[in-house]
Amino acid sequence: CDGIGVPLDMGTLFDEAVPASHTAHFEREPLDARERRVRDNRRLLYRAMCTQGFTNLPSEWWHFDLGDQLWAHYSGRSQAHYGPAALDTIENRWRRQLG
Repeated sequence: CDGIGVPLDMGTLFDEAVPASHTAHFEREPLDARERRVRDNRRLLYRAMCTQGFTNLPSEWWHFDLGDQLWAHYSGRSQAHYGPAALDTIENRWRRQLG
């Protein structure tokens, strides 16, 4: 979003499964003025997230990971920091309180 909360133009909608959703889609030439703004917005997001240690799923400009299996794969690590999480249900919490 910009300084007043208006979403930036990222070229596609979030979760839109089209070729333009690939992170590098607008890293080609020539680009018109709107496409250059989209490219710059994606670069801003990408750099901000990668600077903090996240990795990006190349097919989705919005998809970043940290510490999971995709992160390990794309960052060249031998293993993830954590694996799948189990959903803590209301029933499990209730059982713990009784136990």
